Amino acid sequence: MTKNKILIFTTRHLCYNSGDFFAAQLANGFEENGIECEYCELEFDELRFAGMNVAEVDAAVTRGERKTWTGARESSAALLTEKSQRKLECYLGKSYLAVIDFNSRMPHMILDDGSYYLDGLDAPFYDYILDHPLYHHSTLSCQLKNFNVILLDRNQCDCVREYYPWIENVIFQPLGGQQAISPILPKDKKLEVLFTGTYRDPETVSEQMVKEKDETIRDCMLAMIEWLHKNPNGTVEQALKVYLTGGCSNTNDHLCENSEGELMKLLNACYPVEIYIRNLYRKNLIDAFAKEKVPLRIVGDWWEQYEHFQDAVSITYQPAVSFARSFELINQSAVLLDSSPFFQYGIHDRVTAAMANRTIALTDENMYIHQLNHQESEHIRLTEKLVERDVGSFIPTYEVNLPEAAVERAAELLSNLAFREELAEQAYDLYQREFTWKRVAKRLLDIF
Repeated sequence: MTKNKILIFTTRHLCYNSGDFFAAQLANGFEENGIECEYCELEFDELRFAGMNVAEVDAAVTRGERKTWTGARESSAALLTEKSQRKLECYLGKSYLAVIDFNSRMPHMILDDGSYYLDGLDAPFYDYILDHPLYHHSTLSCQLKNFNVILLDRNQCDCVREYYPWIENVIFQPLGGQQAISPILPKDKKLEVLFTGTYRDPETVSEQMVKEKDETIRDCMLAMIEWLHKNPNGTVEQALKVYLTGGCSNTNDHLCENSEGELMKLLNACYPVEIYIRNLYRKNLIDAFAKEKVPLRIVGDWWEQYEHFQDAVSITYQPAVSFARSFELINQSAVLLDSSPFFQYGIHDRVTAAMANRTIALTDENMYIHQLNHQESEHIRLTEKLVERDVGSFIPTYEVNLPEAAVERAAELLSNLAFREELAEQAYDLYQREFTWKRVAKRLLDIF
């Protein structure tokens, strides 16, 4: 009997191998709460293209992993390979408290009799989605018997509840923060701002959208971007809804008439909008730092595409490091700069990692960060507009469309050790209460 055991799969090689890391930390958190975990890692090639949709295929082509593609798969399932079946058949019929995977493709897997593999396990399945659900439309469309989703943003939770009604439970749960091996106190950290993350040139993404052969999709994407420029605290799903309800100048009436039940499929086709906005805000942020002399270190993939490094004497760049190594870099730096515009009601794991290491996280403002800064219950949804940030907020924020304010705030933080120490201790206390992996696991166990 394994009902007191949790089965954790890893089926995706995520950015910087973060999925493997999160799976291991979550398993440790469950075990600290007295729950045993079983772990199964599937080789990437076994599920490499299972159930891929248009957004995922484009990413694979960009990385050079897939050379040909005929379009998005309409089928919700992909046959298991013989190798996969041999590895997975030992779990069929077994009972577990829960089965978990990160950014999973497992819902696509079917057995020889046409049934979903996951339906053959006596356990609820939880897909821990680490980015926007628009990238997981084909997976979320699989109608398993006991399909549950964990998300990092409350707005995205609402989106999944509305458009995938067969999902049993939609859970908001930010990722835990991770402490470095040898903690460094604020007084001993490097007086620099650290930015970790990937980059894609927004102009290249914009050209991709303009060249879109489907005129309907192209007009939709351009209208969404126009709306998001005017509404920087909006979400991509809100932008699409505005377009479909006639709220944009070039709304396609035929598309509106046929949009019922198809919004997420259309949003998936419009995925370059999210990529463009995310990278445009990152570029604007780094541009603002490049004009000043605030020391900034950038670590991540594809920043070779950024064109202003030669003119920015205060900015240093190094290629991406392993996910585990990134915590050491966060630990060393006085300030961590974060830009996560697709989180409008959530928190990125970079921020919780900074809190865990007494490094000040300077991030773009949203309702959840506001809620944390005001020490309000995480279960209370705020409905009022964002208020002006408090100077003493222990997670300092900036408005995403005012990157110059982020530079000013970073300079202020670097110049005032006593202030940094005060904020760092408050943030560390919150981490201990809310964002350790043991605490994250306990919240999930209370739901399971």
